[in-house]
Amino acid sequence: MIFVIVHGMMEHCGRYDHVRSYLESQGHATYCVSYSCHFERGGWDQLIENLHQVIVSAMQEHPSQKVVLLGHSMGSYVSQLYATLYGENLHALVLTGTSYESPLLMAFANGLARLMGVAFGFKTGAQLIHHMVFDGLNKAFKPNRTDYDWLCSDPKIVDAYMSDPLCGQVCTFGFYRELFSNLALLFRLKTLARLPKSLPIFMISGAEDSLSHNGKRLAILKKLYERVGHDLVSVRLYPGRHEILNEPVYKTVLTDVLKRLADA
Repeated sequence: MIFVIVHGMMEHCGRYDHVRSYLESQGHATYCVSYSCHFERGGWDQLIENLHQVIVSAMQEHPSQKVVLLGHSMGSYVSQLYATLYGENLHALVLTGTSYESPLLMAFANGLARLMGVAFGFKTGAQLIHHMVFDGLNKAFKPNRTDYDWLCSDPKIVDAYMSDPLCGQVCTFGFYRELFSNLALLFRLKTLARLPKSLPIFMISGAEDSLSHNGKRLAILKKLYERVGHDLVSVRLYPGRHEILNEPVYKTVLTDVLKRLADA
């Protein structure tokens, strides 16, 4: 199989080298699609087209192999929207660190990002929105050692993230405008209904992932997919926090995914 990885916001493909090494050791090809926190208008659409080009090239290089799209966190949202457009290219969708957000709330957040972008410039770092989005995620792990305890239970992973100059950047108002507007689009029933009904969707999360409210929002998203006739959606929780592929159980997670894909 071909695994195409889309990472989360404020990180980079290098943080998935161990995932790629494990998958390649099992005989699979891997690719990773990178992006920054500094979108211009239309940046999300460009990201999806870049992803499409990577997948098309991967299919040409490995014509007999099936494509599995693995999206983490924001990458899981990008992956779902990709599947509404090009789902016929995919064998399965694997979503880690994903969640559900209210379209109405996302529309409101988009309006806020637009107003602040007009006031301060869309290329300006959105410090206020950054704190609004992320500060609450850490509350479940008080007393906090760092601002990023919510990411992973392994302090070494958190420390490596904080010391990495390519991680933890404050994204721009333009980035948040794109993010919120596309989340408002994604979680509408008519958008979810565009994913192929024959496409298996595996939602995987840490049992202590504060983004998904410890998996509760995954149950909501699964029910929404079922409402539009998609019955190949599964949810599985493992011990850990948001970055389940950086938790000690990551090989168990990947082994389980491979077994389930073999039956898909």
